[in-house]
Amino acid sequence: MSALLSPSPLCFDDWFDIYRPIPNEREQIGFSNDDVYFCLDTTGSDYVKVREALASDPDTVWTVVECDDCWYLVNGYCKVNAIYYVLCEVPLTTNNFFEINLED
Repeated sequence: MSALLSPSPLCFDDWFDIYRPIPNEREQIGFSNDDVYFCLDTTGSDYVKVREALASDPDTVWTVVECDDCWYLVNGYCKVNAIYYVLCEVPLTTNNFFEINLED
């Protein structure tokens, strides 16, 4: 038997307050909040940070993906359609699937 995962409702502001993304102080890419940027690139030294986070606590990794010309923030590590990665201070502690539209 297989289960179909439906995205759990969570708005960006709530996600931001709950999971506390870690600022990217090296580069201004992706989304920002109060002129502070939080996205990491999918290559180079940023990707090394993502791999380290995956090894130590994979539940702190989120991915910005592109789908149907929109950008979404989803929990976990995705390689396909990945635009950026985001590392958070607070790990995900549920089995929910989150899909937050970043263009709302």
